[in-house]
Amino acid sequence: MSGTLTNFSDTGRKIPDTALAAAKVKLTGPDNLAATPANIIQLPEAAERIIDVRSTVTASGAAGAVLVPIEGTHYQLSGDGLSLTNPSGVDFSAETWLIEYERSAVAGGQSSVTP
Repeated sequence: MSGTLTNFSDTGRKIPDTALAAAKVKLTGPDNLAATPANIIQLPEAAERIIDVRSTVTASGAAGAVLVPIEGTHYQLSGDGLSLTNPSGVDFSAETWLIEYERSAVAGGQSSVTP
């Protein structure tokens, strides 16, 4: 007996491994609260939660720059997970932020089994 079993159309139950992995992105840090909307930075995709934010002391993020942890009081993840807002009075716009985040679960994915 032979055949093919696929779930290409069954996208509601399968989540690709890539959606579960943490992602990292380098972005220019946000300005302070008084500089709205410059105090908001856009993420390249939706995040479920922020794991860690570190900053380099140069705007270019040059190699060898020291990564400094950014306290959670200096950023808030938006409700849709697509941006970070700086609710503080500290200006980070001359820094480069390395943001590690958990991707939002994305339904879909494909697999195929052929015996």
